[in-house]
Amino acid sequence: MRDRGIVVLLAGLVALVTGGVIGVVVLGSDRSIRRDASGRIDYAAQPGGMETDDATFTRVARDGTTEITADDIVDGEDEEARRAKRMAGGPSASSPRPKEGSVTPRPRVTPVRPAISRRHFRLAASDTLERAVTQGDWTIADGRATATASSVSGGAALTLPTYYAEIERLTIRGGLDAESPYNFRVQVGPVSLIFNWEVARENHYRMGTRRTAKRPPALVPGQEHEIVLEQRDDIVHLSVDGEALWEAKGTLHGPVTVYPAGSTIFVREIVVKGRAVPDVEVTGPAYPLQ
Repeated sequence: MRDRGIVVLLAGLVALVTGGVIGVVVLGSDRSIRRDASGRIDYAAQPGGMETDDATFTRVARDGTTEITADDIVDGEDEEARRAKRMAGGPSASSPRPKEGSVTPRPRVTPVRPAISRRHFRLAASDTLERAVTQGDWTIADGRATATASSVSGGAALTLPTYYAEIERLTIRGGLDAESPYNFRVQVGPVSLIFNWEVARENHYRMGTRRTAKRPPALVPGQEHEIVLEQRDDIVHLSVDGEALWEAKGTLHGPVTVYPAGSTIFVREIVVKGRAVPDVEVTGPAYPLQ
């Protein structure tokens, strides 16, 4: 009876440690208990039995192949693999894992808002022209940069190398060549300006997709003008030589581009007062030119 009690106790212990992986058979008498040479119980010799190593609880099938128990497996990785990773200094599958979609916490850093600054881009200087993003041929003569586009589809453009998160005031000093009465064009982010449209004697001013057409043509060919875009609250205002021409709800931001279209234009200077973002690379106009 004492041996039978020992068998029941050992069987219960095996079932507890292996989490129910191994089925337990209570044997009817001590004569059915088989032990190996070391004195351990040989469950493989019992009917329907399976050998269990009392120390490691590694299951051994009847054919002698080893099966790792659930206690030794973590997401498909056995203890030997985990040990090898620990020796190599790599992560183990048994290590805590972040939840899917989580990110590693980082120290909170308050972003520094760029300061308002005023920048003069004098296009008569060759280094200013070299830093700008240009399309087509731009030349410097008489203290100003000049370019010609042979068609209204463009072919020449000049974009300042700075991106602006916001612009308080933009001033462009330039105009149309005396022999070219049409198309001095400007783009500032969502704002698009066409002075002296080639189809009709009018100007086109756009904020995004909203277009306003106004007459008469705002520029006199051969004359230098001061074109000003200014942000006041949530309204963008346009004036030429101090005369108010247009306003629209929106914001001034992005790169600044000037360009001809089937015309010749000149630009002496561009002055921008706004918040420049130095980390943004400018590669050309913000939107397709039109």
